[in-house]
Amino acid sequence: ISDDGFESVYTYSGNLITKIQSYLDGNLETTETLAYNSSNQLISYSDNSLFGLISESYTHNTDGTISFSRSEDGDLYSTGVITLVGNDVSKVVTNYEFDLTTTNIYTYDTKNSPFKNIVGYKWILLCGVSENQSDGCDHNILTYTDSESPFNNYTCTYTYNSLNFPTFISYSGNQGTATVTYN
Repeated sequence: ISDDGFESVYTYSGNLITKIQSYLDGNLETTETLAYNSSNQLISYSDNSLFGLISESYTHNTDGTISFSRSEDGDLYSTGVITLVGNDVSKVVTNYEFDLTTTNIYTYDTKNSPFKNIVGYKWILLCGVSENQSDGCDHNILTYTDSESPFNNYTCTYTYNSLNFPTFISYSGNQGTATVTYN
């Protein structure tokens, strides 16, 4: 994937993404590494960039939730639980080491996400989800709610093509508005 001097190179092992290298104007900026268990479930993620090392580990629980822990430069930063509905992140509860707990809630439409048919993409959506907002894997986000920072809340509206994929997205929230057009 390439855009305005920024390029990401994806490495696959079968149908699983195992590495993402991102370049800016030809210079390596970050290397992200993903590892999986024998059931092809994501168990670890690391992001080694110019800004330091972020590591996350994931445990797939019997109730369908995913527990995670996040370290930054070797120090525990947060733990939490991710709830999925299908392949879409619906809730993330994060417990930070500095005595703060946040809950992020996502709602979705029933149409197709632009990421739906990208092989291996569903696990990328978990990487860094405690610190960054997720995208929908199968469906499109309608609302995002952040319990600690309502300033980050937003809603989305869509225009769809005949195959129920979005052709236009409008984001609206406390930080302003933005639009994305898909061809």
